[in-house]
Amino acid sequence: MSFISSFFGKSSNSSSNRKQSVLIVLSILFGYLGVDRFYGGRIGLGIVKVISLSVFGIGFIWWIVDIFLAITGKQKDCNDEYIASASGFKSVIAAIAIIAMMIFGGYFLVKDLLKYDILEKLPFKQLKSAIASGTAPASASATITSGCNFRSGPSTNNSVIRELPKGETVKLTGETSGGWTQITHKGDTGWVSTEFIGQIKN
Repeated sequence: MSFISSFFGKSSNSSSNRKQSVLIVLSILFGYLGVDRFYGGRIGLGIVKVISLSVFGIGFIWWIVDIFLAITGKQKDCNDEYIASASGFKSVIAAIAIIAMMIFGGYFLVKDLLKYDILEKLPFKQLKSAIASGTAPASASATITSGCNFRSGPSTNNSVIRELPKGETVKLTGETSGGWTQITHKGDTGWVSTEFIGQIKN
C-alpha cells in the first residue's frame, strides 16, 4: 500500500515540506524530463511524463502546465500536499533569480571559451587528424604547452638542440613519426613529442 501511495500519491490537504522555489527551477529547466514530479515524489507521474515526450504535443503541453502549477503553488507531492511556501511570491522571485544566474553564467562562460579559443584547444582536432594520417599541417604554427626538449630526431635517444619553454611558438613542417612532430625553431629543424604541441594556427 505504501508503494502505491508513493507511486501515485495519497489524500491530504496540508502543505508539503518541499521547497516551492526548488520545484519552480526544476519545472522550468528539467520539467520535460519529469524531474519536477520526481522531486515531489510522484514517481508514476514522472515516468508517464517522460513517456509522453514521444507523443507529439502532449509532453510539451504537460511541461507548460506543470510550470504554471509550480509557480502558483498548485502542484502536489506524493502525499497530495501542495508544494507552496507561505511567501509564494518570494519563492517565484528566488527561482527566477537562480535561473537567470544560470543562463547568464552559462552565456559568459561560453563567450570566454570562444574568446580565448579554449574550445578549439581542448580537442586538438587538427593534430589528432594529423597523427592519424602521419602528417601535420605544413607551414602552420603551434604553441608549446609545457617546457620540453627540442631534439634532432624523433626519439629520446637523439641529441637535444635546446629546451623550449612553455608558450613558445614553433612552425610545423608537416611531418610526424611515432608520437613525435617535426618543427622548425629559430632556423633549426628538429622534433618534439606531440603531447607538447598545443593549438595549431594556419
